[in-house]
Amino acid sequence: MILGKDVILRLRLKDFNFTDFVCDTGVKFDGDTTTVSTKTVGTGSWRRSAPQDQGYTITLSGLIPLDGATTNNGMDLFNAWRSRKYVPFLLIYTDDETTNLITMEGTALITGCSLDGPATGFATVDLTLEGQGALAVDTNICSTTVGSISGSNPFNITSIPATTEYILVDLYLNGTLFRSSRNEVTSTSMAIGFIGIPAGNYTINFIPECASGQTGVAQQRTFTV
Repeated sequence: MILGKDVILRLRLKDFNFTDFVCDTGVKFDGDTTTVSTKTVGTGSWRRSAPQDQGYTITLSGLIPLDGATTNNGMDLFNAWRSRKYVPFLLIYTDDETTNLITMEGTALITGCSLDGPATGFATVDLTLEGQGALAVDTNICSTTVGSISGSNPFNITSIPATTEYILVDLYLNGTLFRSSRNEVTSTSMAIGFIGIPAGNYTINFIPECASGQTGVAQQRTFTV
């Protein structure tokens, strides 16, 4: 059986790796499928449908600690809602008895946010996250790595493990996302660099992706142009 305490939400919000959402009091996943009628003359009075678009929402409730820059909490998601930020997430369900697990990974947009400050008790936040694009589902947590990174623009990546299918690259210029790419891994080494980019201070996140579409342990580098 899966206990409520063993449903864990991780976010890539403050850091380039997933970190736990802390002080949550409830996480709910709702999926939906739109349909189109396929009923024709002669099929009788019963409805018939064919599936079309699929989507999902995550509703989240939590307390509001203000405990520094190393955790993800309700106020962080409130700020992400204010800035209309897309939030990568990893939802983990673990069986208490067998330790078997199922994971869901995707990207969501915060479409609803409610802060509650009751006269007694703790302040709370309720959030609605609307899924954007595909949802990757697996029975393992992707723990693959980028490999070994050396050099600086271009960056030489070696010893890439066989479990890494793609390396995602997020390039930030002076703290703002400047460019993203998804690079297929075809050997145990590759080089990634940028030419013709404007002057400034750059941060680059290298994020490995497993065959399931889930992402593993990322690495970060900086350089200046």
